Amino acid sequence: WKPFPPLERVLVVSEASKHGIFSFAPNRYVFSHMLIVFTKEDYSFFACLQSTFHSVWSRKHCSTLGMGLRYTPSSAFDTFPRPYGAPSELRNLAERLHAVRADVMKQQQIGLTSLYNAIHDPGSKLPVEELRQLHEELDKAVARAYGWDDLDMSHDFRRVDYLDPKDNLRRTIAEPVRLEILRRLTLLNKERWEQEELERRLTEQRRPAKKKKASAQPQGKLL
Repeated sequence: WKPFPPLERVLVVSEASKHGIFSFAPNRYVFSHMLIVFTKEDYSFFACLQSTFHSVWSRKHCSTLGMGLRYTPSSAFDTFPRPYGAPSELRNLAERLHAVRADVMKQQQIGLTSLYNAIHDPGSKLPVEELRQLHEELDKAVARAYGWDDLDMSHDFRRVDYLDPKDNLRRTIAEPVRLEILRRLTLLNKERWEQEELERRLTEQRRPAKKKKASAQPQGKLL
């Protein structure tokens, strides 16, 4: 047995938020009960959860709170079929995205929600064009990690039907692509579940049969 190595940072996401933004935070913090904490500090892990693929899955399987998302790990994370492997391209893009986000927030003295409001606002004067490009490149890299290079991940400003019409303009993928991603993830989820079930049954079959204990002889009741 080896002790779990201490983490310098953990990945967090708010349980209820407008955009569903993941970010690393120092492990020494005392976190609010409204913050969901993942004991991971790998940028490829961050890339998958911050991608459009996980956003599409979360929006489908989680509930909402007002105009925002109520993120539930049992529905969004536990069932999400992440791609196998961690390409260096994915880690590098994710690290760059996280660093640029932090720089812009520091320079502009804003938080994550205000930053992503600007990213999704075509008229924003904040310096977010690089972040828009990084998100698109990240999505393309995640698509390649799945082996789905045929998907058109070209982002643009679009009205999103599943959000409030008063605030549904987002820089995102086209609706047919979103539906195709959801279809593929659903099939992949089913394949992974079937494989896990097969492995579980094979493991049970290989276990030696337990010997039945001899039942105790009934003891007559004295009259």
